[in-house]
Amino acid sequence: MERAVSKRLSSDKGISFIEVLFATGIMTVSVLGLTALTLQSMQVNRQNEVRNDAVKVASEVAETLLSAPYEEVEDCGLAAQGPSASGYNNNNPCLPENYAMLPDPVQDAEETAGTTTANYTINWEVTEIAESVKRVDINVQYPMPDGGSNTHTAVVYKHATF
Repeated sequence: MERAVSKRLSSDKGISFIEVLFATGIMTVSVLGLTALTLQSMQVNRQNEVRNDAVKVASEVAETLLSAPYEEVEDCGLAAQGPSASGYNNNNPCLPENYAMLPDPVQDAEETAGTTTANYTINWEVTEIAESVKRVDINVQYPMPDGGSNTHTAVVYKHATF
């Protein structure tokens, strides 16, 4: 009789509570790790979108300054009129006549969850390095999603045309 009971116990198929608990723990740790990875990747994507917008803004400023007459290229800058303002302060005395061609310092960044707005501060400093050559340093300061800020710098050279 004892043999029959032990034979029956050893042939039972199935899993124990400890095995289920262990498998659930492994699954929980895996899901939490993937969730953290997804959140980190979303934050990095947002930072890249803001940085790419800053590069685009700097390029647009460079194109505008390079198309302006040599004499009109002077130190200047653009900034949003307030924390939630749209557009730039067109009363800025150093803006060229074609200031409307300059990029808006308030840019919309596309995100998976929707669109967010970032205010950029754009400054350019002009240095005459030769009789008919100006060096223009363009700085675009932009906010980071974590609360800090970063600056993208571009340099272009403006030549006088004869």
